[in-house]
Amino acid sequence: MDWGTAQLLIEAARGLLLVESERLEDLLRRSDECLAPLSDPLDTDFGLHRWLESAREESYSDWLEWIVRQVERPDLVFRLFGIRPPDDVSEWLGLAPEMLQREVPVAMGEEGRAGRLDLIVRYRDRASIVIEVKLTRTDVAATKKQKGYKSSVEAEVGPGLKPSFVLLALDSEEPFVEGFEVRRWRDFCLALRRMIPGLRRRKGVVPACMALAFAGAVEQNVLELPSQPLKKIKAGRLIDLAESISYLEEFLNGMGEL
Repeated sequence: MDWGTAQLLIEAARGLLLVESERLEDLLRRSDECLAPLSDPLDTDFGLHRWLESAREESYSDWLEWIVRQVERPDLVFRLFGIRPPDDVSEWLGLAPEMLQREVPVAMGEEGRAGRLDLIVRYRDRASIVIEVKLTRTDVAATKKQKGYKSSVEAEVGPGLKPSFVLLALDSEEPFVEGFEVRRWRDFCLALRRMIPGLRRRKGVVPACMALAFAGAVEQNVLELPSQPLKKIKAGRLIDLAESISYLEEFLNGMGEL
């Protein structure tokens, strides 16, 4: 390739980046309006944070427990994890989780060994949710132990209560893995973002701010969306904005659902 051709390609890329950056700027402005008085977390660099910077699933599970404790309402917790709520959920919206616990011991995990559940949420005798956390795709994550987890929980609760089993993961080719329904981190974060205005009204600015920061940290550290994209472009960096644009469009299009 000669230099003239290379220059044409560079100029074409810059032109596309200009169009995309203008689109992203508009989406971020609209997102700020939806989240006000907070602002979109993609404008903050959470890659520098040590909250969730490491690949330790335990850190994410600890934060998940806190998030569920703030969201609290059963219908919203079901929505957060992509679970169809029980038909009578409207009758017990004011019910807080009776059990919200990390590292719950169970009789079976990997073959021949006991295990520990990442997180369990229980609304008395109404509903029970078991959540396992993975930061990668399910095809490269250790998921065999989920089968034992499911058997242990079902044996413990008995036939009267049918628990929901959720596997939070980056992505999956299958909707269910070892009996756990897969919930992508992308969909979880989009749902959490949409709950921020209501959370601010119910619990105040600080809990809403911390929940939104968690979403932002996951978006940048797990989903690998670029932080402060407009700032980086203005500094002369060439970055791919397509995924960020798609993500924010999906977020804004779903704001009317709540």
